[in-house]
Amino acid sequence: MKRLTISLVLVACGFFTASTPLFAQDDPTNPASNWFSGRASLLLLGRDDVASSKFEEYREYPKGVSMPIFDVAGGYNGKSYALFSEGISQRDQRYRGFLDMGWVRASVDYNEIMHNIGFKGQTLVSETAPGVYSMSKTLRTSLQNTYDTTPSATRIYPWLLDLYLPTLQSQNFVDVSLQRNRGTYAFDIGKGHPVGLTMTYIRETRVGAKDTTPIYVSSQTIELPTPTDFLTQDFTLNGALDRKWGNVHAAYGYNWFNDHLTILTVDNPLRDSDAPYVNSIGGPALGHNVLPPDNSASTFSGGTMLKFARQTRLLADVALSQWKQNAQFQPYTLNTAVLLPSGAPASATSSLPFQSLNGQIDTTTVNLGFNSRPMDPLYVSLKYRDYDFNNKTPRLTQPGYVAWDRAWTAGNITSTPYGYQTKRFDGIAGYEVGESLAIEFAYRNVIDDRTFREAETTTENGVALTAILHGSDWALVRATYDNSSRTAKGIEAGVTDLYFDQANRDSDKAGFDLELSPTDGLTVVASYYYRKDNYKNPTFGYQSAKYNMFSGEVDLAATSRASCNFYYTYEVNQDGHKGYQTISSVKEWYTSMADDKTNSVGGSATFHLVPDKWTLLVDGNYQKVNGLMAFAGSPAIQNTRAGNGGIKDIPNHDDTTYTTIRGEVAYALAKSWNWTLGAFYRDYTYDDASSTATLPFPQSNYPMVGLFTLSPNNGSYNVTVGYTSMTYRF
Repeated sequence: MKRLTISLVLVACGFFTASTPLFAQDDPTNPASNWFSGRASLLLLGRDDVASSKFEEYREYPKGVSMPIFDVAGGYNGKSYALFSEGISQRDQRYRGFLDMGWVRASVDYNEIMHNIGFKGQTLVSETAPGVYSMSKTLRTSLQNTYDTTPSATRIYPWLLDLYLPTLQSQNFVDVSLQRNRGTYAFDIGKGHPVGLTMTYIRETRVGAKDTTPIYVSSQTIELPTPTDFLTQDFTLNGALDRKWGNVHAAYGYNWFNDHLTILTVDNPLRDSDAPYVNSIGGPALGHNVLPPDNSASTFSGGTMLKFARQTRLLADVALSQWKQNAQFQPYTLNTAVLLPSGAPASATSSLPFQSLNGQIDTTTVNLGFNSRPMDPLYVSLKYRDYDFNNKTPRLTQPGYVAWDRAWTAGNITSTPYGYQTKRFDGIAGYEVGESLAIEFAYRNVIDDRTFREAETTTENGVALTAILHGSDWALVRATYDNSSRTAKGIEAGVTDLYFDQANRDSDKAGFDLELSPTDGLTVVASYYYRKDNYKNPTFGYQSAKYNMFSGEVDLAATSRASCNFYYTYEVNQDGHKGYQTISSVKEWYTSMADDKTNSVGGSATFHLVPDKWTLLVDGNYQKVNGLMAFAGSPAIQNTRAGNGGIKDIPNHDDTTYTTIRGEVAYALAKSWNWTLGAFYRDYTYDDASSTATLPFPQSNYPMVGLFTLSPNNGSYNVTVGYTSMTYRF
């Protein structure tokens, strides 16, 4: 877990007013009072220009004047209302509000979330319509003629770079960015009464590009933004009956997903029309990727909670869901020059053996619980969960496929409707020794039954022991140890190595939390956690996983005029894997070990220079992530890599350094006015071996003619931000 201070997020949310109570006039807790209150703030912000998308990945820092906060709230004759606004007119704006009439409450939460994944990616093509990337037909014809008339021995990387360079220098740039808008609307009828009914409607749209994706077009691979334009809606009706003996509840929910884009297409730079592929010449004029299809899900649920003496509770819940997807299949290819053995065009949906999936998955969830304190020192908690993922989608077999959109390849391919059922039991028994010590013993059993997997069943048994010590009023210690073992049964014949979620595994976890408050105003917190997983694959596969974490924090309120906070966290993640490469019909081994070390340190201090008038805040944080990917291999593999310098480690594997320093001074001009002046500096440095390519057409060792990387800017940056704000309460 990489820890970042909250200070950076608060800038965009109007942090300079966040600590001020909204309801400054009258008493909102008194239903008989009529009251009205609110606040508004204006922010003036100046900053450096930043090329990297990382700076405003999720939050906008608008230059010039903006309104980060506008809130109003009030009450009249026992009824109340409120509206809270953040980041007005920005890409990360949010509006929340409610109207409470006593017996009914209506609420709304509208939240816009941006995700800037990368800026200014360079590409050969242009988006001429949503999900359609095109290239001038005249240019494609010219490139095609030059390519087709050049001997194959000449068509190597330097020649190809010269061929594409004029087009690449045309500076056709594209941003990879997504806008997510989510609205939640709820009505609560019968609030505060024994019988309640809640209706909730959630509507979410996502438009833009959610990531980058490669499209294979004959011998070309072109990386493009993944176009996203879909609508998700969710309606839930929930009813509950509350009584002294417990409650009964039931709900119905329906969710549906509509994708306004079904396919992503891109022009082939080397083809202006479809042609048979012969001797590395010809192929499709258009490549494509299929996008997520429309689907829906409905859920019925119900349950009860019964109360008995000695804090005894019985809980039972069941949920039945059905997921459906039956969208029209896309054709084998868009290449009109490819024919099936029957002579039918592979580019026509009528040539498909099936027109749609007719997919259906039924899920059943059962939760049972029992909690009790049969005697004062002893308490017991039992839980059982059964989740059945029953995939009823039919198995479909197609007679072949079109490889690289170039030619038909015969061979039956059958879909696999994976399914599984998980049964889990958890039991906890605790015993209190006096008032200072509590000991808990836990046991769990998890059984996974899978269909169409290498192992039919895996069973995991685990035990844990926890001690909680209250040494005094100012000291608390919690220590725990957990051990579990997982075994697989019903393994397919000939299978010796299993995927990590099925492989036999022993796991150990241990840790402690310490909290000390020796004096008023001083709190010291420290924790350490360790986990080690050993996988028992006999030859190849996942081998081990380790995690270590130490964290410490000190909070000090030295006087009423000053307070400060400091923290430090150290984390280590290690994952080991053993794989193979076939050389001379022999499986030769290699190992990889991913090792990430993270150091995080930070703190903040607040000084009330003049009580109720002048306040000074300073804070900062520093985080450094060192990643290493270490490799080793058998002598045969070392020999095959000798010509490339041998097997080498990757020292810069997701290396990241993050530094922030901030200072802010606030002044209370009058009872209703506050003024703030502040600035912060941030430096982000990122270094990764897989992200060092600077050319949109780098040399590739893959068996393809062209590899066009988008390479959007989401790397290192540094920025200085200054701001001032004025807040008015009314």
